[in-house]
Amino acid sequence: MKYMVKSKILATFCAGLLTVSTGIQAAERLATGTQQKQAQKTVIETSPWFDDKDLTLTGVYYYPEHWDESQWERDFKKMHELGFEFTHFAEFAWAQLEPEEGRYDFAWLDRAVALAAKYDLKVIMCTSTATPPVWMSRKYPEILLKNEDGTILDHGARQHASFASPLYRELSYKMIEKLAQHYGNDSRIIGWQLDNEPAVQFDYNLKAELAFRDFLRAKYNNDIQLLNNAWGTAFWSEVYSAFDEITLPKTAQMFMNHHQILDYRRFAARQTNDFLNEQCLLIKKYARNQWVTTNYIPNYDEGHIGGSPDLDFVSYTRYMVYGDMLTSVVDARQVTVRRDGQEVSVYIPENFMERLLADSVRFASFRYPYVIDSICANRPAALAGLQAGDSIMQLDGKNIAYFDFKEEMLRRQKADSASHYITLTYARAGVIDTITFATDSIYEIGVVVRTATNQLLPVVKKEYSFLASFPAGAALGVQTLKGYVGQMKYLFSKEGAKQLGGFGTIGSIFPATWDWHQFWYMTAFLSIILAFMNILPIPALDGGHVLFLIYEIVARRKPSDKFMERAQMVGMFLLFGLLLWANFNDILRFLF
Repeated sequence: MKYMVKSKILATFCAGLLTVSTGIQAAERLATGTQQKQAQKTVIETSPWFDDKDLTLTGVYYYPEHWDESQWERDFKKMHELGFEFTHFAEFAWAQLEPEEGRYDFAWLDRAVALAAKYDLKVIMCTSTATPPVWMSRKYPEILLKNEDGTILDHGARQHASFASPLYRELSYKMIEKLAQHYGNDSRIIGWQLDNEPAVQFDYNLKAELAFRDFLRAKYNNDIQLLNNAWGTAFWSEVYSAFDEITLPKTAQMFMNHHQILDYRRFAARQTNDFLNEQCLLIKKYARNQWVTTNYIPNYDEGHIGGSPDLDFVSYTRYMVYGDMLTSVVDARQVTVRRDGQEVSVYIPENFMERLLADSVRFASFRYPYVIDSICANRPAALAGLQAGDSIMQLDGKNIAYFDFKEEMLRRQKADSASHYITLTYARAGVIDTITFATDSIYEIGVVVRTATNQLLPVVKKEYSFLASFPAGAALGVQTLKGYVGQMKYLFSKEGAKQLGGFGTIGSIFPATWDWHQFWYMTAFLSIILAFMNILPIPALDGGHVLFLIYEIVARRKPSDKFMERAQMVGMFLLFGLLLWANFNDILRFLF
């Protein structure tokens, strides 16, 4: 959306699951055998924090510190008009909350909270620990995270502080306590997010090594022999005589003791979990009727997720995926693309959809042109004179799209001596110009890119007269029906059967806000699905009755009453089995 700094939408804070889905999910796509423009999945369970009316909330991340204060009210007003119900503050604002050690400034945040409330937006408050301020890195360099290769992370990005550093935790908790004291009894704040997408740190900071030894002492009852037995150190003369001899495992070293590596991973997960849990307990000392969670990354095999028991529920962030057009590509046999200025035919294998379903992956992403949506004040782009609406065409004389620019800046960031100076060719109001300036320390220029399709491409609205609408509607109906029929075949495939969904999936395909077009669209879709299911040759369905009539015509006699009774029972068992299987899939998707 136009007013977001990050292109992620936080939605559905409900009953232990925070999820976003603005595109087609594999399960939803094949559960119904159709193409959907948008599907939002919501899993609901009993929660003390959410009334029925609040089980589905839609919100947007917002960073007031990134924008001139004169723009705030415009943005909050637009959020309200678009149907957003909450927003999200201070995720990366530690430098603004505590500009100097021990000096706190919440006045700007108070004004943002007040403006959000003016437009009926609830607020989720964040603890900002993912981005320590520069004074901390310079005054206390011992808090910085150290990689296995010896590289010490530094200020200029994020998540560069060590969870194993007692000093870093102390400084974090001081700031969080002030924040909780200030907002813990504020009715406009509905909940708290801890850190940001917290992951397990593989930290080689000295404090991490000392903490690892303490972890091992506790786990093995301060008995080094128990550790030796567990690690199998008799092998290759790896025996330890004291815990102080143990260092952090060097994963780059071939044949490193795998038990040691496993314990280190457990220790690292514990560090993340404890850091989150301690933040949670601190906030709850002051929070009144406010829940506390964090936004994990949806890596489902991460062992640390759920390891902070005092969180009120476990949640995670989902990023946008894309729907209709890509699904059409999957279903095609041949696709014509433009590659290096020439048209090329790409042949799609017949089992492509099944392969994608098996891997649960998105096979392609859109290539966005680099069109500036808005400019961050006092950042390189603004200082150089770039404006909203400018279309960046070239970087250092080479044609680019937006992600080409991001990849090049990332490459320069990883290089030791890459230049910060860039030359951009851009178009403004039909006039092409060139400008040269320096990026910031992390090779960013401070712009928000336009990604909404209707803002990048011309949108043609075609209106029909009353009479003309009938053939147009009929053509659309035929086209839609063909799509439904074409995808029904996946229901009878191995991977398609795994994607069947029950009541939860049916509920998830409806939008979160009322839309007449979408309502009738989904009503028609469900009616068609029921019609196709009803003609399946299963006893107890109309298709089964047709099958028996055909038998009667051919055999010139009716099936016996005993046979019909048993056939009906078999049919009912099949239907109930299908119902149980579909809803069982919903449960599995919820749990795993």
